[in-house]
Amino acid sequence: MSQERQENLAAFAVIEKRFRRWGLVSLFGLATFILCLILGAAFSPKGAWFVLMILGSWLALVGGIVVGDRMFRCPTCRTRLAGSKGDYCPECGAHALSREHWWSPHACAACGRVLRYGNKGGRLFKQRYCSHCGCHLHEQGV
Repeated sequence: MSQERQENLAAFAVIEKRFRRWGLVSLFGLATFILCLILGAAFSPKGAWFVLMILGSWLALVGGIVVGDRMFRCPTCRTRLAGSKGDYCPECGAHALSREHWWSPHACAACGRVLRYGNKGGRLFKQRYCSHCGCHLHEQGV
């Protein structure tokens, strides 16, 4: 494995770790927010502590999503990876993607992978390479 590839993998490992940590913060915020809503419906608590708890859990939820999304970037070209569509295949890193049309999604001529996205823009494939510069990011894919 080349030195540059190892450096890219190590740099992305740090980014991925931070991204996953912020994902846990947002998951904790969601769980706490739902728990507060259930407790509020069941017991009708009155007090500033309960309002602060709901507000804090909501801020953790939204903050974790926003900060995590902004951190998830390629270490080489600094392009956001979430929902980005570039010229390189995110599965194999080849510069062999077909053009996307309204009737057919991107497809890679090198590995044969069809790059499908969900209704809300989320990807339905693993990302091993940056789709903008072709940098190798992760062995298994995220």
